Amino acid sequence: MQLQPFDIEVVHKKGSNIPIGDALSRIYEPETYPEMFADMDVQVHTVKSLPISEDRVAKIRSETETNAQLQAVNGYILEGWPNERSTCSKDAQDYWNHRDELAVEDGIIVRGSKIVIPKSEQSDMINAVHMNHPGCQKSVDRARDILFWSGMTKQIKEHVLACPICVKYRAANSKEPLLPHDIPELPWQNVECDLFTFNDEQYRVDAFSHHIEIDHLPTISSKTVIRKLKVHFSRLDAPVEIKTDNARQFTSDEFAKFAAEWNFKHVTSSPTMANSNGLAESSVKIAKRILSKAKAANTDVYLALLEYRNTSLQSCNHSPSQLLNSRRLRSVLTNTKEQLTPN
Repeated sequence: MQLQPFDIEVVHKKGSNIPIGDALSRIYEPETYPEMFADMDVQVHTVKSLPISEDRVAKIRSETETNAQLQAVNGYILEGWPNERSTCSKDAQDYWNHRDELAVEDGIIVRGSKIVIPKSEQSDMINAVHMNHPGCQKSVDRARDILFWSGMTKQIKEHVLACPICVKYRAANSKEPLLPHDIPELPWQNVECDLFTFNDEQYRVDAFSHHIEIDHLPTISSKTVIRKLKVHFSRLDAPVEIKTDNARQFTSDEFAKFAAEWNFKHVTSSPTMANSNGLAESSVKIAKRILSKAKAANTDVYLALLEYRNTSLQSCNHSPSQLLNSRRLRSVLTNTKEQLTPN
């Protein structure tokens, strides 16, 4: 930190290229000015301003102060951890493996940029992570992205495996993996589109890297589909290529005119080969599952969509919102300012 004002260039020279040895490099004092480093053991953290309500921050701080385990951890963070785990108090042993990553910021314990949640708040956080019933692994991935407490993964898995809605709508194993298309070079460059029916109502889905856009269609005419597509393209980007099946809404002259006007290539899948439009078909299944679970749980489907877009994909460890927008989206879960910064 003291060297930050200087622009230093370090150059290495072999000993054989130095004709006269530098006495200062061989005769030195261990600590010439001990007072210079008196305050250099202070850690700098970034949880100065949390993008969550003051009430939630105050509650987490209050529960941390009354939680015996976190207070034991707090004491070790401020005063130093013992050299052996066996000499550590039983309350704090669960956090022993993470001792080098923990810090205290304004009464709240953090691990890096993740807030350590007190026990009394853990149930609410599990319910929030599992609100859209994304399944076991995605619930865990979502929680690991922004939260932390000892035993978090095990608790979330037990909660999800005991959920009757998740059990009812659990996806069957795929008989054969789909062959991937070429990876696009830019976000929203290649978009796949499909129509589906849910509760006797028509919907349309767009997909890029599993970033899903769902629209309710009052009619299934080409004009309606085109109008919905224009809304997304004007907001997100005009794609280079759209891939669809051979539904009449996409093979009409009106849609061909739309493709020419907006300067994108329209590719249709092979007849009777739905798997060739694999991303759209997969997204339809995900969209139906989100709608079904939200209806069964009587929760807000748009909050469920927000959480889905914020949940990391196993293939790349980034969420759909990060792939499309280069940032996480703020949600009802607790985030730090660092986690919401575009990257």
